[in-house]
Amino acid sequence: MKSTLFAALPLLLLAACADGPPAPEISAADACALLIQTIPATAIGLPTSGATIDSATLTAPAELTMHPKPPFSPTPPEIAVVPATPE
Repeated sequence: MKSTLFAALPLLLLAACADGPPAPEISAADACALLIQTIPATAIGLPTSGATIDSATLTAPAELTMHPKPPFSPTPPEIAVVPATPE
């Protein structure tokens, strides 16, 4: 009896982690168009009269750039903290 229970336990754990069917693929333009809607006040959860999204514009992502030199420099000696050391 115990061996059957221990054999079934991994299957139950795997079944708990299983997901439903995969979500259908949607293009970025279609997702952007789905944003244009009215949001009821009950969905916001704050004292408000709701919200309306009038327009949504799909824009290209900004290019990732790395600066060759960081915008900071070593700490000036006059403000550097020197920890006390035992003698």
